[in-house]
Parts: sequence; structure tokens; C-alpha cells
Amino acid sequence: MSDSAQVQVYVCPVSRVPQDHMVLSHYLGFLSSAEKLRYDQYHPKAARLFLISRVLVKTVLADKLGISPHQVNIQLHPNGKPFVQGSKAVYFNLTHSADVIVLAVTEEGEIGVDVERVNREFEWRRVDSVLAPNEIEWIQENEPIDPFSVYQRFFQIWTLKESYIKCTGHGMSSHLKKLNFHILAENIKFLDATKDTQDTEQYHFQSYIYDCNFIFSICLQQSHNIGRFNLDCFQLLPFISTHRITPRPCKYS
Repeated sequence: MSDSAQVQVYVCPVSRVPQDHMVLSHYLGFLSSAEKLRYDQYHPKAARLFLISRVLVKTVLADKLGISPHQVNIQLHPNGKPFVQGSKAVYFNLTHSADVIVLAVTEEGEIGVDVERVNREFEWRRVDSVLAPNEIEWIQENEPIDPFSVYQRFFQIWTLKESYIKCTGHGMSSHLKKLNFHILAENIKFLDATKDTQDTEQYHFQSYIYDCNFIFSICLQQSHNIGRFNLDCFQLLPFISTHRITPRPCKYS
């Protein structure tokens, strides 16, 4: 493994996928019989999100594994985290918020990703029980100068916590308040009060802004210190278009 880990992120804005019969029919052809049963049980909006998510994952993983998308068999670990078997280890995680799907893929180690739309009307203090005191202080730090920064900072903390939970596969059994993040200019420091320091040093985090209104955070597990990981990001509409994008890292002066 190289000293600099590589992560690929694929962003799919669902609203930009055409809603015509030909696209729908083509996408449905990639679902297994079990997946088609799930698709049929959802209401239309959820069914469309499920379908596009599945096709996105299968096309990307098929390319990584050198197989057909129809051969990609998504399975679940006992903790519910999805995985795919192939000729090499490929780790992935999927998330969505509003109409944006984000898929993170790497060959380096377990990965988690979470995306949230930055809602300026969200009453974040109603959920401050999941925040550590230093996180609340940091969220409010710049509020007198820039009131919007409160929401951006809150959703960054929230997505960081969620990305870690999704990376470990432990679900909400982890007490969110015991996951403590320190956002520094050069990196993100992290402590899980339920584990010793050596264990938490395996996890590396980065946060980005997409399309001005969304924040996504990535958690990558590595046994050796990599500092930061390299991110390649693409906007992908399966079988329609792909182009490289450059999401803005979350930075604060």
C-alpha cells in the first residue's frame, strides 16, 4: 500500500436522471429478482432512489472488479453493512440526502460516508445532546460574524459522526456524544470515548461541500498513519454521463 490512500467518490443528483421509460427499463434490467421485489414495495419516489442507487453501485463496482454489473452481488455483513465479493477487496459505502446520492469506494480499508443538505432552518440545539461540549463551542464560535456558519459546522460534525458509525458498521449502538471531533485548520482530530486512543488513530476523516448546499464526510480506516487521503470525485449519472468535479474541502479561518 502506498503512503497516500486513494478514495473515489461518485455523486449522483437524482433529479438529473431522465424520468423516461427507456431509462427506467434499462435500469430495472440490473436488479436481481430479490431487488425487484424490494423495488415494487416502495412508493414511487423511494423506488426511484433505490433503483438509481443500486445501478450506481453496481456499475461502479463492476468497473473496479472487472466484471459485468449483472454479476455484482451486494451482500450484508451480520451488522448490516453491505459488501461485495470479488477478485480483490473493494470497500464501499452509500449515502443520500434530498435528491443527492454519494458513493465512496476504495481498496485501502473500511470506509463510511454521510451526506446532508445544509438546512438553515434546522433547530440544531434540539439535538445538542449528541454533541460534546467542545463541539457545541466550535459550532457557535463564529456565529456573531457569520450566522450561516453555525449550520455548516453542525452538519459537518453530524456527517463526521455518521461516517464513522457507517465505517465501523456498529450502527447507532455507538453513543454519538462519546464521538468527539476537533476540527483544526490542517486536519480533523477524533476520539471515541468507548475505545482506547490507539484504536481511534486508525480512522481518518475529510469533509467536503458539494453544490453549495450539501456537506459530505468520509471516514477511512487504516492501520498505518496516512495523514490525509487523496480524493477523486465524479458526478455520475449511470449510463448517461460522467465528469470529474472538485468539491470544496470544509475549511475555516
